[in-house]
Amino acid sequence: MKITREQLLQITKEELQKVVAEAKISFKKTGKEQSTQWSKGTTMGSKANPCAKPGSGAYGVGQRLFDPHDMSRPNPGEWECNTRIEDQLHDAISSFIAFNSPEKILGRVGEFILNYFKNKTDKTLPIHKFAVDKPLYRGSARKFNAYGFDFLERVQWDQGVEHSKKITRFPFDGVYQLRRPVSSFSDSFNSAADFMQTNDTKDCIFMYETSGVTETANGGFFLDLDGMYNLQANPEYSMSDDGKIRFQDVSNFWHENEVLLIGNGKGDSIAVDYVYINTDHLNKNLNKLKQLRPDLAEKIRANVGYSDMMAKRARSQLKREMGYLKDIVNDILPKYQSGEKKNPAGVDNLIKRIRGRVTAYSKNEDLYISIGMEKEYKEFMAGMSKLFRDLQNLKTPPKEWGSGKFDPTTIPDPSPFGGNLE
Repeated sequence: MKITREQLLQITKEELQKVVAEAKISFKKTGKEQSTQWSKGTTMGSKANPCAKPGSGAYGVGQRLFDPHDMSRPNPGEWECNTRIEDQLHDAISSFIAFNSPEKILGRVGEFILNYFKNKTDKTLPIHKFAVDKPLYRGSARKFNAYGFDFLERVQWDQGVEHSKKITRFPFDGVYQLRRPVSSFSDSFNSAADFMQTNDTKDCIFMYETSGVTETANGGFFLDLDGMYNLQANPEYSMSDDGKIRFQDVSNFWHENEVLLIGNGKGDSIAVDYVYINTDHLNKNLNKLKQLRPDLAEKIRANVGYSDMMAKRARSQLKREMGYLKDIVNDILPKYQSGEKKNPAGVDNLIKRIRGRVTAYSKNEDLYISIGMEKEYKEFMAGMSKLFRDLQNLKTPPKEWGSGKFDPTTIPDPSPFGGNLE
């Protein structure tokens, strides 16, 4: 059977229509899938197929948080593109870790954290809600003003437990109030203690302690940042189309063990279980507090300060020692220096006695500062320093000094307290 020219043209036309129809169906299907991926934040990118910027406007993070910078991703050569809020979140947290800058966490990013991470406790996420019931600490400080007095009045001074030689833990009848929408805590006692010490110009330095699962009065919570320290730069991924958001390497801050408290609204607060107060530092400033709030100073002194009996005994001892120093300087030393009295063994005995006194008194500087005798104490120590040197000069120099073998001026200072206190 022969096919006419007209029949052949008709068959060809029908086949072409089928091909076009199938192509349209395929195109619509692919476009719909891409649109769905975009809306869900699951679009994939690579060196050959860069992620489009700005990222998806979806209010989520897709299936993998910060995937372009997470080297634990399944395929190192391919990554899930960050959504726009995801890039902003990454930049905001990095800025806080590196520069203690909370500005970028305000507004939309802060709201996103509160909404999205409220139930996200998966430890495989670079950041997640802190879900371990363990102590978290924050170093802080107060001056002796209305704000500081309110803090001191909430400390349960009669229930202190010594944590170390200088730090005592007290139950606290109060809260930590956020002065900014976010605040930095640490799960490391030592890291918080180091931060506390940077505030030693203040009158009272201390640390707060609360639990990692405690939430703020308005529903804020702690955010675990451990995974941020493992993220790495990805030269094939751009965080923004204009370069305003760039990857910040915060791996060098891992030792701070930082945990971020996200507050919810102005004036938010969180319950505090204990405060750790550097009572050694506080004792030095009790006389200052006594001038401002004698009742509060006496309450503190009765529990952690130096007692009146101890202060009285310390004053009496120092005055007696100063009299002893005066007698040696004005009476005994001149006789040795003039040659009127020659007793090498007596000189050695005096040196030993002075060394013992200086060693003992050097441990009590804080006590004398706290009882208002700092000036007398320093004068006494300086006087002892000079007397020690004068007595050392009475001793016959070693024979080697005249042999030319070495320069005696290179001999270390023999002072028992390591230097001239004058």
